[in-house]
Amino acid sequence: MLFRTGTPAPVAGFTTLAASGQWEELRRGAHNLKSGAGYLGGVRVARLCEQLEAVCAGAGVNPEAAATTILALQAAHADFVRALMTLEVEAGLIPKAGHF
Repeated sequence: MLFRTGTPAPVAGFTTLAASGQWEELRRGAHNLKSGAGYLGGVRVARLCEQLEAVCAGAGVNPEAAATTILALQAAHADFVRALMTLEVEAGLIPKAGHF
């Protein structure tokens, strides 16, 4: 549940970090997200995080590649969060929407 509730805001913030040229902060954020996603089985999210880390590393940052990767990562993250929520509902860990 922590991944599902604690990661959407930082992932949404990746766009702002890229727009302001905060490449090291973006690389660290991607690295941290990669660990959690990988642990929970979010292979696509983890791979995109790894790709974003590589794009942001070193002196040769490619802002266009970063922007493209961020968009793909945000979409994959949203899909993964929805999948996690479905699993939590099916396991009875959280109520179905409208059944509070």
